[in-house]
Amino acid sequence: MLKIWLRKILKWFFGDSYIKTKVKLRNKQKVFVIGMNKTGTTSLEYALKEQGYILGRQRTAELLLDDLIIGNYDSLINFCKTAEAFQDFPFSVPGVYKKIHEAFPNSKFILSHRDTPEQWFNSLVNFHSKIWGNGKIPTDKILKQTSYVYLGYPWKSMQFLFGNKIYDKSKYCEIYQNHISDVTKFFDSRTDQLLILNVANEDSYTKFCHFLNLVPMHSSFGWLNKT
Repeated sequence: MLKIWLRKILKWFFGDSYIKTKVKLRNKQKVFVIGMNKTGTTSLEYALKEQGYILGRQRTAELLLDDLIIGNYDSLINFCKTAEAFQDFPFSVPGVYKKIHEAFPNSKFILSHRDTPEQWFNSLVNFHSKIWGNGKIPTDKILKQTSYVYLGYPWKSMQFLFGNKIYDKSKYCEIYQNHISDVTKFFDSRTDQLLILNVANEDSYTKFCHFLNLVPMHSSFGWLNKT
């Protein structure tokens, strides 16, 4: 507890420079949560923070979208040098984990998932309907006129991830399932670097701690950001 408060005080006095120095001094093995959004990534983020990991700033990561669209990963790799653990966009984007692994080959990766592709899709649609569609599935027009990160960002990011036809259940579930399959195959000979995890399972928190050599602080994950 004393260390946590000391970290907060130092950050308050020295800002981001303290974070970068701290990361360098700790030399902690990096952790990347590469499950797609709405697979418990917020719960994993909280658990990592609680265990003392310094998380990458989400808004900074989201602003890397334009670089990724043109295939420029330099800014993403530089961003990964600023912290110890990362989740959500763009680490949830299929294929990005390969670039990350190439740059940080000794890192740990957590592939979060839901019970079924359909469950994940319904959760994604319900969440977007709630935050952007006033309870209804957002249209192209709504996404283009929504100011999140910047005006039209939701539309651009959805196009990047899923293609032109938004909220196409069959297409989205196919992309989701292919992501899980591709990640599993990629780490087939590196099984010690990958944890496939459903945070809703009773033993998931124990597996998470064992994977990262952490002392458990709870018996299960807190289910955050529930739709």
